[in-house]
Amino acid sequence: MIAPRAVIEAEFDRLAAFEDEVGLDDSVHAYPWLLARLPARLGRVAEVGCGTGTFTTLLAHRAGHVLAIDVSPRMLERARARCAGQPSVELRHGDAHDWAPAARSLDAVISIGTAHHLDLDALLPRWTAALAPGGILLILDMLDERGFGGKARRLAGRLYSRWRRFRLTGRQRPDPAVIAAWAAHDRFGGHATWEDARRRAASLRPRARVRRHLPGRYSLEWRARADSGAGQSAESRTPADSSTEHSPESRAQADPRGERVRDAG
Repeated sequence: MIAPRAVIEAEFDRLAAFEDEVGLDDSVHAYPWLLARLPARLGRVAEVGCGTGTFTTLLAHRAGHVLAIDVSPRMLERARARCAGQPSVELRHGDAHDWAPAARSLDAVISIGTAHHLDLDALLPRWTAALAPGGILLILDMLDERGFGGKARRLAGRLYSRWRRFRLTGRQRPDPAVIAAWAAHDRFGGHATWEDARRRAASLRPRARVRRHLPGRYSLEWRARADSGAGQSAESRTPADSSTEHSPESRAQADPRGERVRDAG
């Protein structure tokens, strides 16, 4: 069940106080993989749920214009400080459900760690319709791992998170206040199962891919069909076929923990 906007806004205003821990967010490890899915240059890009702007700043180096939307004013305050000096970034306070982008107006729509707070089934058609020819939809979100295999992946994810934290900070666990803050956030739940992720990918076939990532994440990728006409700018072109394997160079940049699977169906 999707929580009301006012509840989510207050919740992320509260979590913004832990901005110093944002670099240890378990989604951050997938940033290199996400960037490897994007072309070197983009025109107009939207990031839904930009939070404190950690990924927004990376997009700003590639895109002519980045519209970064978030429901939390305090998260946006942090993002504004982080994105200072990047004129291509437009920060907007708002609810993703109220955002209605024009058709074929964007080269990419990206959402990280936000989809479980949204009515994604209702939003996917709107987001895919907003993509210009060759544009890309990239979603990274929490995954509710179940069964014996899920238990093993959860354990592997916890071990990986602790190793990564220890490598970066010299400690395996965050401060108790951070643990308590995110434990309280867990009451919102609503994480997708693998079956949910595959069902959503199937609804976007044939150019959709869904993958597992450690720890406890999945990605959904969809590419709009590229026009063969001359009207498409070279800057906004993306690879035409999402089933193409990574080149050795891009594979070196991608996070190896992303599990590659067949198109859902």
